[in-house]
Amino acid sequence: MKYNPNSHNRHSLRLQGYDYAQAGAYFITPCVVAKAHLFGEIEDGKMCYNAFGNIAYEVWQFMPERYKHIELGEFVIMPNHTHHILIINSNDNQKTLSDIVGAYKSLVIHHCLEYIKENDLGIQLGNVWQRNYHDHIIRNERSYDIISNYIVNNPMNWDKDKLK
Repeated sequence: MKYNPNSHNRHSLRLQGYDYAQAGAYFITPCVVAKAHLFGEIEDGKMCYNAFGNIAYEVWQFMPERYKHIELGEFVIMPNHTHHILIINSNDNQKTLSDIVGAYKSLVIHHCLEYIKENDLGIQLGNVWQRNYHDHIIRNERSYDIISNYIVNNPMNWDKDKLK
């Protein structure tokens, strides 16, 4: 297939001119390549993590230790994507939202590969994450509450999930 700049040009999903290192609350959704159910399955409206799902969960819990200027809001690990509210409290160390999400995605892959090696599973993981991620700047408490509720109830609504 010949390269067509009109259809193959990748555009940034970030809000132009916005400083993603500044303090604020962000709703982020990284997705697994090809919607593969890498992290487990939904059973009776509840997420049942497999080993990789546990890794994704534990790595997210660790992120405030790595980045002291952040805290975690609601989050859920789904079979093929994750939803998180991330709160950046200050921009003292200039780590952007992309830096933090990139580190999360990288650490999840790293620990999954370690798990495969340690357990001699003989499988190859390949490319796990889609190139980018969805983000939404949370601008007020009402929006925060709506998004938190969405995240908490996401496993119960799996049958209707467009990322399924």
